[in-house]
Amino acid sequence: MIIYSNPTSSSAWAPRTQHFTSAARRVLEHAQAEARRLGYNYIGTEHILHCLLHDSDVAATLSRLSVRLRSVRELVDDLIGTDSHGRRSPDVPLDWDGRARRVLEDLVPREVLNAGHHYAGVEHVFLGLIREGEGPAATVLASLGVHLKAARRAALAGASP
Repeated sequence: MIIYSNPTSSSAWAPRTQHFTSAARRVLEHAQAEARRLGYNYIGTEHILHCLLHDSDVAATLSRLSVRLRSVRELVDDLIGTDSHGRRSPDVPLDWDGRARRVLEDLVPREVLNAGHHYAGVEHVFLGLIREGEGPAATVLASLGVHLKAARRAALAGASP
């Protein structure tokens, strides 16, 4: 499954989402809007995680892992803050940073294949963020004891397309 756009395009990179559920697409759209609202000049894993926290399936997964949603929200809010991060014109498309691209191009499809699914849902995006391992989102989750194997079991236990 290829979920990225043509890299030779003159516009900013954007994930292809034809295999994403509507909920997963909404998360990515909201991540872009949140990054823009906060004045970032890129969309990162921290913005994706911030928006995933509003999804009931991700909240349930964190609950199954005994992680308080409020704790994750506080850490992510502290991380992304409200300061200007290279203001851009509202008409200029934001680009996804390298870690977010890797999550969406490589790690989400791996999670889809591991689960034997034919769609990419919010659970796959969440697992892709954890699997990435080094970015802001993965760092926040690891600091709260969220690790890939347990998260995969918890996320897929409640997965629904």
